[in-house]
Amino acid sequence: MKAVLVWGLICVVFMVELLYLGNQTSLYTGSQATFYVSNDRLIAVKSDSKAQFASSRFFALRQGEAILSAKSAPVPLGWQDKEYYTADSDHFSGTWSVMVGSSITARISSEGQNEIAVYLTEGAKAGNAAMAFVGCVFLFLVGLLLGYGVTHG
Repeated sequence: MKAVLVWGLICVVFMVELLYLGNQTSLYTGSQATFYVSNDRLIAVKSDSKAQFASSRFFALRQGEAILSAKSAPVPLGWQDKEYYTADSDHFSGTWSVMVGSSITARISSEGQNEIAVYLTEGAKAGNAAMAFVGCVFLFLVGLLLGYGVTHG
């Protein structure tokens, strides 16, 4: 019985670690930041900035009623994929959500010091929690079955 409790504790610690790693916020400071972003993410930019986005798939970002959508562009030299989409904004600030898209390269630059945070939406956090819980239960049950097979096999 003690082994079952220890195994359950290990599974819970694993689930908490998954949630911690999966829900981290990425923070960028300075006058320029380059990072990758995908759907279910929010981009919060403190100062008015210039922004450039590129991806091999269509993407769109939204802030209230404003939508910044990608347009097809000529594929740059050395690009691995057959398609290339870009979007630019000379006045990018506030909180924007990635409505559609994955593996979007973002480059945000400003005249002075800036703060940029990239984090999960609340819906994505809830989805991660549900997946971590299911994974924890599955891992716990597999451990019980393997332990039973070793001791009774």
